[in-house]
Amino acid sequence: MKITNIIISAILFLNIKLSADTNEIIWLQNQRPPWMINSGEYKDQGYGDKIRKLFVSKLTNYTHKTIPINFSRFLIELKKRDNVCYGPVAKMEPIASNFHWSEAVYYLPKPYIIVLNSTYEKMATPKELSMEELIQNQNYQFGKIVNLAHYPIDVEKYSSQKNITSVSTTAPITSLLTMLEKQRVDWIYDLPLFIKWHTSLKNTSDNFKTIKVTETKKLPLMAAYMACKKNEWGEKVIREINKNINKKNILKIRSFVRKWQLDGTNLKEYDELNYKMYGY
Repeated sequence: MKITNIIISAILFLNIKLSADTNEIIWLQNQRPPWMINSGEYKDQGYGDKIRKLFVSKLTNYTHKTIPINFSRFLIELKKRDNVCYGPVAKMEPIASNFHWSEAVYYLPKPYIIVLNSTYEKMATPKELSMEELIQNQNYQFGKIVNLAHYPIDVEKYSSQKNITSVSTTAPITSLLTMLEKQRVDWIYDLPLFIKWHTSLKNTSDNFKTIKVTETKKLPLMAAYMACKKNEWGEKVIREINKNINKKNILKIRSFVRKWQLDGTNLKEYDELNYKMYGY
């Protein structure tokens, strides 16, 4: 009888523990301003943090915890926990197959060529350029992050050229921006919102121009989603998140991201793209 009672008690304990676990959402939080900021003066003030907190305020049936991560820690936490959510983030490989994904919460213009105003004038103020052609132009020094996957052309076939300056994959975009400001390189390629963060801290945003890249026309739209681990629990949470993806919340989310468009050109594209996709 005592053994039976012990077994029943153990089962009840396990059921209670399981229930407690599945009622908690562990949010993984990167350190890449202004998207997510997991430490320092601006902790939790990234636009991604604000979007996460918006959904946290709606998911009242759950408790919530954030864990700061880098990519290695991301993989560890994803492997050892079944109650992990992440985002807003694009459906990037190799993480896409590990999650259930919400409906899109915003769209971003594709990355641009970023130059100083002086270089922009020297180039005769182009609205669009071929990255393939520009990288072959020895008059302009390209700042490249090694092994980065988001370039729309195969930059590795040009890596031996003297007009290319490479930095480590572990170096932040701010390393390239500092080189750009010191005119050690003439142009880089990235999302404008990361440039806006760096330059706004120094009030130098007006020093830069963005140029559309011909090759990105072949790439799919850049959408951001909320993601939860690919299991029954994650599927349930994503259903709850989707219930809160409505006009009111989309417009609020859009305002968080809109702040970080670098100049009038990509701000206009950002507004037009999101209006086209949502109808408002």
